[in-house]
Amino acid sequence: MQLVGQLARGLHGVQIDLPGWTDHDVPGVGPAIRNPELDMNLHVKASGRYLSLEKRLLPTIAQDAARAARVIFETIFDHLLATGDFPPGTHRRTNNPAWSPLVSCEVGEIDGVTVLETIHRGVYMPGREVIMGHLLIPTRQGILELSCPRGRFPSRGRMV
Repeated sequence: MQLVGQLARGLHGVQIDLPGWTDHDVPGVGPAIRNPELDMNLHVKASGRYLSLEKRLLPTIAQDAARAARVIFETIFDHLLATGDFPPGTHRRTNNPAWSPLVSCEVGEIDGVTVLETIHRGVYMPGREVIMGHLLIPTRQGILELSCPRGRFPSRGRMV
């Protein structure tokens, strides 16, 4: 059974109906779901790890999200550095400890389910930017994560 069917049947701990979305394989990334009308891919990952969104833990969760965003940002930066895919004058923004790629980290609610929503930069350099959104849904089976990268690379067009 493909991802759209698994989500609709609640096989990952929560039932999600996504009309207009179809299963899609992203080369080099793996299975995803796609909505051609929105020109968007969602990557879906189920984990056996657990996440508590208790209010007392929110400062720690925000710190962890900031650290994770920094690791992702630096990993992508190092990959682009290794491939020489840089505009002139690009520097490592994370050399400045006051700068963070994390844009937002908020607890929200969708249909009565408490979720964690994060947005962070994956790439941020002259003429190139990738923003990544993550929706983490705690379930009895673990975390269900839906993520979506969006951005522009002048030589490649829009990333979805």
